[in-house]
Amino acid sequence: MVNSRMLTKDLKNDMSITSMYNNLGLYINHYSNGIVTVNCARIIHGNQVATNGVVHVIDRVITNVGNTIQGALEVDYDLSSFSVRT
Repeated sequence: MVNSRMLTKDLKNDMSITSMYNNLGLYINHYSNGIVTVNCARIIHGNQVATNGVVHVIDRVITNVGNTIQGALEVDYDLSSFSVRT
């Protein structure tokens, strides 16, 4: 959820938006074939206008995108063998 009314045409490639939910970073990809993704989740039904905004239905639950590879290694147990221990 963001603090503005955004249609898929407003979501530009390589755009970053801060969510109102825990300041989650949302990274937008808008491909030339018309596919739009948010944090790698594909928008499957976009621009569903509601009385209080616009709803975009996505194909999975989105999570925060890590800023570093080290950050991703620290939170994923399956990747723990790659983590650098000091």
